[in-house]
Amino acid sequence: MIGAPSAADTGRRQSRPDGEPVVGVRLLEIPANRVDDPRSHAFIVDHVNPGTTFTRRFEVYSTSPKPQRVRLYAAAAGIKGSRFTFAPAQTPNELSSWITLNRSAADLPARGRAPIKATIAVPGWATAAERYAVIWAEVASAAPGPKGNIALVNRVGIRTYLDVGPGGEPPSDFEIGEIVPQRTDDGQPKIVATVSNTGKRAIDLDGRLSLSEGPVP
Repeated sequence: MIGAPSAADTGRRQSRPDGEPVVGVRLLEIPANRVDDPRSHAFIVDHVNPGTTFTRRFEVYSTSPKPQRVRLYAAAAGIKGSRFTFAPAQTPNELSSWITLNRSAADLPARGRAPIKATIAVPGWATAAERYAVIWAEVASAAPGPKGNIALVNRVGIRTYLDVGPGGEPPSDFEIGEIVPQRTDDGQPKIVATVSNTGKRAIDLDGRLSLSEGPVP
């Protein structure tokens, strides 16, 4: 294990307008053999054999000037329609049931932070497959009042992509198919590319398009 760089925090905070306080999470360590995998700097990504137990350390922090009580738990996730999806509330699945946190809540002082350890214990009977879950940090407002005020719940999490199976890790790969120039409804140019996952693990894709030798504006 090595310490995760500060870049691991990118995109893992609650979505708030600039300047407003947030509660966020970030990994504190990643496996040494995954340093070159950008996802491992923000998410828990691994391949293990059945019967393996391993840990990851992460940090929950607050930029609020007020104390915050943060609930911590693992819950189900999946991939549907080419999107990573989150189950509501504390809905469990197989992977989330294998995840144990060393504490279920953290009381953060103003602008405070706390380290958390997640232990993932894969049973020996686990079948070969990739599984998904999220470790959530959740902050709730006060309960609804007598006038029916709404209690707000905000949560931010660390995705977990865990492949289980004997032997080495299945390959990850993709291919770019047809690339078609189009226009949006308001006439703006756009490029639509068909990308296929040709590997045996889920992938998160990001890209940049560069055009050359085109017409001069």
